[in-house]
Amino acid sequence: MSASWIRERSKLTAAKCLHLLEQPKTASDNERLAAFHALRTRIRSGDRAPIPYDLPYPKYEFLQYLVENDDLILHGSNHSDITHLEPQRQTTFFGRAANAVFATPDAIWCLFFAIVNNDGFTGSKRNGCLRVALPGNRLRKFYWFSLSEPMLRRNEAFCDGSVYVLPRVTFTQGDIADEWTSEKPVTPLARLEVTPSDFPFIDNVAVHSDSEPPWRFFCNMLWTRPPGLGRSSR
Repeated sequence: MSASWIRERSKLTAAKCLHLLEQPKTASDNERLAAFHALRTRIRSGDRAPIPYDLPYPKYEFLQYLVENDDLILHGSNHSDITHLEPQRQTTFFGRAANAVFATPDAIWCLFFAIVNNDGFTGSKRNGCLRVALPGNRLRKFYWFSLSEPMLRRNEAFCDGSVYVLPRVTFTQGDIADEWTSEKPVTPLARLEVTPSDFPFIDNVAVHSDSEPPWRFFCNMLWTRPPGLGRSSR
């Protein structure tokens, strides 16, 4: 029994015990792939206009297709007018200070940052993406998303946003597999407009108190997944 097998099995057990949200299974039929390929070709041509998305498939599936089939990465934002991204002082997943542009190859995690309304935001966001590698090149992904109580309970917690498709060339992997950073400015290749309904876990965003330390937040999740206060509850 290898150390890597034990590590990945431990991660899977933790994900289940914490009631984390699992990535939805996606289909890969030829018609879907052909439609995604047509849009991907337009992005590769350098056209920076908004992607004219009129396909009947979830947008996160298309975004995931992009990063899995080209040297691309994603950045979510409330802003629809970004022409280039400059490095900014931020903290990494494990709290290290970094002056960088942040991006991710994970489409669902990226959507969270695009649709959480940062206008007048007060409080904290607790979120993450966990990869579990299983035998046979199988990959399972799990998430948690939570906003501080005053933020999530307000009427404008979520808004329309944009996902920017970026070249990955200047990015390096950060603290975890799906956190990437670039210390150089980045020019987007394309932009996809998104709404809260494009985020598959909009009704599963949990709520926490800012006075609650992170360790207690995760301890609470051992007993039950805190009920999300997504759009359907307002």
